[in-house]
Amino acid sequence: MTPCRTIYSERRGGTKDSNWSKNLTPLFDSKLRAHMREFLIRQGFEMK
Repeated sequence: MTPCRTIYSERRGGTKDSNWSKNLTPLFDSKLRAHMREFLIRQGFEMK
């Protein structure tokens, strides 16, 4: 068992069956702050 699963199973009656990476996967499936590139270009920053 991974450390997170061990902690989840030991607290709150062990009802949560998840892990850290599974919880964060949806966060990294999409681009974060997609609007920032255009904003920075308008502010005079050069992008590669």
